[in-house]
Formats: sequence, structure tokens, C-alpha cells
Amino acid sequence: MATMKTKNKYIYDAHSDVVFKAAGAAAITATATSTVLSLNKLSGAYWDNNEIPVRELTIAIVVTACDFTTGDETYVMTAEVAASSGFSTAYEVAHQQILGGSGVGAYSLVIDLDSVVQLGVTPSHIRLKATLAGTSPSLTYAAWIAQGSAA
Repeated sequence: MATMKTKNKYIYDAHSDVVFKAAGAAAITATATSTVLSLNKLSGAYWDNNEIPVRELTIAIVVTACDFTTGDETYVMTAEVAASSGFSTAYEVAHQQILGGSGVGAYSLVIDLDSVVQLGVTPSHIRLKATLAGTSPSLTYAAWIAQGSAA
């Protein structure tokens, strides 16, 4: 019997309800936030009566280009949630540093939703923040909500 051995853990989903930054989008050269996604549109993560029906949410990030030319560039991807789409108060719930070398590759942020509730907020929206620093940072990536696992 043949066994599939793919290196793709999370298949890209182009639906606008789950995409933070689309594949093929332009590079960013300064700190920026992604598209804000409504958690109420996610069938696997619908907040109903302040109850969370999933225990974790995974964000897939695929970096296709990352500049480390001068050696002082830094990149940190942060998942933030808020109780409104305006993000007047944003709560950091996961982060990942893109390390030196080429930085190109696949990364994932796993958000423990039980811990999010412990922050004292009932989140309705989520976004991804890319914090760039250094002399000449440039980051090209795609990011989307890859999965939610049932309790």
C-alpha cells in the first residue's frame, strides 16, 4: 500500500472569511496589521453565549521572501484578538519570530482558546500583526486560518 508523504501540512484556503493576507500579495516593508477576520463567520469557531466550541485555532503563515541583507532586520508575527473589529484593545494570543538565514518557510501559530477567555475578553475578531524592524526589512507572506479542532 502506498503512503502519501506531503510536506504541506495546511492547504491554502483563499476564502475571504479565513485569509489574513492573500498569496501573491505585495511585500510589506514596515510594521502592518492584516485584514481583520470575524470569528462569527467561522463555522468551527462560532462564539455562542460566550462558549467556545473549539479548543484551538491554527494560523498558517507561509513566508516566500524575507530580507536579511544588512543583518539587523527582525520579523515577528503576532496573532491578536479583540472584542470589536476596531481593535481598540488588542490582546496578543500567539507570536512567532521569523529567524535569520532566508526566513523562507512555513510557520504556524496555535491559539489556545481556553487561555484567550482567561484574558477576560470574549473575542469576536482576530488579526495578524507583522512587526518589522531594522535597516531594510521586507517581508512577503501569505496567512490564513488553517484549522480549528473540536473539543
